[in-house]
Amino acid sequence: MRCLPVWLTILASLLAAEPCEARRNCPAGSTEMRRRRRIGICKRCPPGTANAQPNHACLACPGGTYARLSGMTHCEGEICTPGSAGPIQKAAPSLCAACEPGQYQPGYGAHECRLCGSGQHQVQKGQARCEGVACPVGAVAPPGAVAN
Repeated sequence: MRCLPVWLTILASLLAAEPCEARRNCPAGSTEMRRRRRIGICKRCPPGTANAQPNHACLACPGGTYARLSGMTHCEGEICTPGSAGPIQKAAPSLCAACEPGQYQPGYGAHECRLCGSGQHQVQKGQARCEGVACPVGAVAPPGAVAN
């Protein structure tokens, strides 16, 4: 049996080992942009998005809010309430608009209203849910129905 110097065995084990995946510590208001399995660079969140925690993805601002500058850690403005929605905005607050008849929105911070489903209706603006439709046997209300 032939003995090898310790330094050679250590070198051989290092060369055979899988490389450690290093991560860049990106501050709040930015996210890591990867480049082909290598360590990426920290890129500021673009306008219309924000990130309050280090090493997390930038997220679109909720309806009714905005982030006008890149690198923002939070969105500004008032979040839309159920029954309303506001588009994604970059430079100014989006105005929350009440959902139209035949539509609803159950959540906070929505970007758009939903159509009432088949068999449901909504006759009022700004509602968080739709109502069931009493259709005759063999009939059903179409999606987005506004009256029963």
